[in-house]
Amino acid sequence: MLHGDTPAADAGAALTFVAGRSTYAAVHLVAVLAATTIAIGIMALAGSLTRPSAWLLGRAGTTTAVIGTAIFGVESTSEGLALPELAPAAQAHPGQRADIVEVARAVAAATHGPSLVAIALFIGATLLLIGLSIRLEGYPAWLGIVGAIIGAVTLTAAVGLYLRPSLFPGALLTVSWPPSSRNFGLQPSALSCCAGPSAVPDRVPVRPSTGIKPTW
Repeated sequence: MLHGDTPAADAGAALTFVAGRSTYAAVHLVAVLAATTIAIGIMALAGSLTRPSAWLLGRAGTTTAVIGTAIFGVESTSEGLALPELAPAAQAHPGQRADIVEVARAVAAATHGPSLVAIALFIGATLLLIGLSIRLEGYPAWLGIVGAIIGAVTLTAAVGLYLRPSLFPGALLTVSWPPSSRNFGLQPSALSCCAGPSAVPDRVPVRPSTGIKPTW
């Protein structure tokens, strides 16, 4: 709720949206810290597993969680800081707004791939591996199965969108994993505000000079 639903499909609207949210950058930082805390919890869970097969899957899940957290940290803080810097510049320099909007579109394009990879690893692969590991360890079967199913669906969807952005509307990906996002304490839009194919322009025009002063 603090993050809100950034209109990633419209770079101009996204800048207007971010301009009205002074906590936009802070929310992204908190999301990264929350993801780090979750990764630490997963490491602790994996370390408690005693059966060899469960231990191996748990370690694999720890690896995907750590790598996914790292990618998410880069993607989230990049987009979370870039837009708040661009938004006031767009308001302060109306004549350069078109150029600044193109920069915002470039930010969306640059964070599109990492956001999908972060979802695939941090949510998809991690839930799949940890779900299977706790199932083998002897935890309630339904718990492991549900986690593995959510992870498998999310992993498949994220990889599919990465390889073919037009495969299905990217918004559906956020619908496929809200249970896990609630457990992680993250809003889906915090991790994948630019995950949909509509968030990435078919072509990002490159101008020789934007004329934007580096004061912002």
